[in-house]
Amino acid sequence: MRVIRAQLGQTTLHDVRHLVGHAIYHPDDYGEAQQLGYALRDAKSFGAHYQSVRVQGECYGVMRARALSDAIHWRYLRYHYDQGAIVNVESLDGSGRR
Repeated sequence: MRVIRAQLGQTTLHDVRHLVGHAIYHPDDYGEAQQLGYALRDAKSFGAHYQSVRVQGECYGVMRARALSDAIHWRYLRYHYDQGAIVNVESLDGSGRR
C-alpha cells in the first residue's frame, strides 16, 4: 500500500463526530457509513470529519482532491492477511512505525 501525505486545505468538511453511537460508526457493518458517503458525494461535499472506530482519535475522509495540497509519497505499507483478515501491517521504510 502506498501512503500519500498531504495538507488539508482551507475547506469545510461535514463534521459527523457528534453522531457517535449512530449506525455510521458500526465497526463491522459499513452500510450506513457508505450511504452517508454516497449522499455526501452526490452533494459534491469535500468530505467528512469523523471519529475513528478502530482507535481513539479523529479521521478525515476527503472526497475531492482540491481539498488537499502539498501531496508527497510518504512510505509503503505491507499488509499481512490470514483468511481474509489483516493480522499485521509492516512499514517498508525501516522505521517500524505504522
